[in-house]
Parts: sequence; C-alpha cells; structure tokens
Amino acid sequence: MKKVGIGIAGFGFIGHIHALAFQSLPYYYTNLPFIPEIRGICTSRPDTAIQVQQETGVPFVTSSIDELCERKDIDIVVVALPNLYHLKTVVKAAETGKAIYCDKPLAMNLNEALEMKQVVLKNQVVFGMSFQNRFVAAILRAKQIIENGMIGEIYRVRGAYLHSGYGDPNRPMSWRLRKEIAGGGALADLGSHLFDLIHYLIGNTTIVSAKGRTFITERPRSAQTQELEKVYVDDWSQVDFVLENQS
Repeated sequence: MKKVGIGIAGFGFIGHIHALAFQSLPYYYTNLPFIPEIRGICTSRPDTAIQVQQETGVPFVTSSIDELCERKDIDIVVVALPNLYHLKTVVKAAETGKAIYCDKPLAMNLNEALEMKQVVLKNQVVFGMSFQNRFVAAILRAKQIIENGMIGEIYRVRGAYLHSGYGDPNRPMSWRLRKEIAGGGALADLGSHLFDLIHYLIGNTTIVSAKGRTFITERPRSAQTQELEKVYVDDWSQVDFVLENQS
C-alpha cells in the first residue's frame, strides 16, 4: 500500500492535534488507500524538538521551513504555525511541489491570501484548509437537506461562535492576541469557521456591514507575570452578509 509522508510545520497545540489525527486515521478508516507517516516536524523550540523525537520517533526534526519542505520523502506539508508565517510556508511548500494543508485563517490580509492562491495555482499543487466543521454530521445533513430543496429557498442564516476562555481577563496574552503575529482577532480566528460554513451551505456572499470591539483591552503578558500588555485585536465582532439570492 502507498505510504504518504507528512511534514508538520509548527508543533504547538494544533500541530500536536494534526499529528494525532494522522496517526489515528487507520483506526477510524479500515479502507484507507494509503498509510500516513509523519516523517518531519518543524519547530522553533529546541525543547519541543527533543520531546517530539522521544515521544513519536519522528525521524527528522528541524527549525527550518526550507529544510522541511525540501525533503524528498515528504508529500504533504501541514501549516500549523502562527498566521504571520503562513505565507512563507505555503509559498515554499508549493514551490517544492508539496500538497498543503493549512490551518485557518489563511493569511494576515487579503494581499497575502491572493499571493498564496497565485503560487498554488502556478505550481498546480493540492491545497486544503482546516475547516473541519464541514464534516460534522449535522452540517453534512444540513447541506443534504438544503440541496434537496426540502426547506425551500433560504432567506436568512444566523451563526455564532464563542470561545469562552478568552472572556477571562486573567487569561495571559498569546500570539493569537498580538496583532503583529495574528493579523486579527475573533473575526479572523473564529469567524473564518462561520464564513466557511455559510459559503459551503449557501453559496457566495457580500459583506454589507461589519463591526468589532475589544472588551478586554489589557491582559497579563504571560502566565509568569502580572505585568499587563495592551490588546489590539477584536475579541467581539459582528458581520452582516447579503447572499447571492439577496437574502
């Protein structure tokens, strides 16, 4: 059976989750047409690199995106890095002919997203994003119901996404709350899931209004200090769309 080499760029919480998911595939799907093998991991933290090799036995660990992408035994690159590094990693992976699985949100801004699209199309590589909610049973059933016309024309869609942990003002800063690394706040991080589901279930949309706010304007700089750091990304947002059918 064909073996597919996986390289994971970034090995924080999400990187670990992706690794576990790949390793679990054969236990969930007995008829897989391939065997996934994690053959390389890229992390900027030396302590993580040592831990990774001890726990997983992954043969190759590096701190260089270029080294990961240039390996001949890696077929798919998983981008599990902070948003600031998505563009560089996607471009390098595409130019080295790798299939790409990128965490959301895609980019820091529209220009970066368009650049990624261009390089992916130019190099004709497979590209996907981690919008896993599409495959939740309820969503799959909803799509079936909508496409079969069982509920008629859709006039209104309402969605909400809550990550309650960030409602705690004592929760320390992280890269997701730093604009220079994340590019945005709740709208990009959580709203991207809702945007994807609306597009998947209903079709194309046009934004007619949007607003955001930062309710918790300061947080502890880290878990080890009470020194406060300013927060410049939104922790609440609201967007109104018009669907193609003008709903």
